[in-house]
Formats: sequence, structure tokens, C-alpha cells
Amino acid sequence: APRRPLSYVCPQVFLSPPWGGPDYASAPVFDLDTMMGGLDGAEILRASLRVAPNVGYFLPKNVDVGRVEELAAELCDGALELEECV
Repeated sequence: APRRPLSYVCPQVFLSPPWGGPDYASAPVFDLDTMMGGLDGAEILRASLRVAPNVGYFLPKNVDVGRVEELAAELCDGALELEECV
């Protein structure tokens, strides 16, 4: 597991990265690792957790929730709160 710093730069970070263009909406499942237009969504989360203990991540409704749960288990000791806008 990645080491967390003893002190953080800020208390929280909110992420709203590009989702790779309009094609995300037609995909049955949005892959956090590969569908952000060349960005790695998991690495963005890892980098954010190096500067803040709390991260809000705005993701599309078709995101692979299982992958989000995996990342929470790996990086945040399983701490995760999901909200869905319908």
C-alpha cells in the first residue's frame, strides 16, 4: 500500500477530470483506467491522496463501480462513499 504523508497540503481535493469525450456515454461501462482521453484515472486518484486525505471524484454514471471499490480498498483502507445522481 502507498505510504501516506504525516501532514497534507490541503484537507480535501475535488476531481472532475475529462471523461474522454462523448463516447463515454455510449460505452456500457466506463473504465477509470483507460477511458479518460489518455489519462489514468487511478493514477490521478493516487496523486491526489498524496496531497489530501479526502478526495471527491466526479465520475460518469456508467463507471465500473467494482474498480472504484478496488481502488478504495487499495488506497483508502476501504473508506468509500458513493453517491448517484439520477
